[in-house]
Amino acid sequence: MPTLVVGHREDGCFVTPFVDAEQLRGKFSKAQRTGLLAFSGGRPPESTECEAQAAHGFFGIEREVVDAIADWILKAN
Repeated sequence: MPTLVVGHREDGCFVTPFVDAEQLRGKFSKAQRTGLLAFSGGRPPESTECEAQAAHGFFGIEREVVDAIADWILKAN
C-alpha cells in the first residue's frame, strides 16, 4: 500500500510535530511506495495550535496541500 506522510513545518501541536515526519515515513518500510510532503506558510492562526485554523490544519494553504496530495496519488498509478 502506498503511504504518504503530510506535515506542516510550523505545526505546534504536540501530537504531530513535524520533526517526527521523516522518522514516521521510515516506519513504513514494507510499503510499496512512501512519500513525505512538507509545507510552510499559510494564514496566521485563528485557533489553538492543535486545531484546524492553525498550521496543524494547513490553514490558508488547504488548496495547495490537497493538490499536492492528489498529484502524489495520481503519480502512483
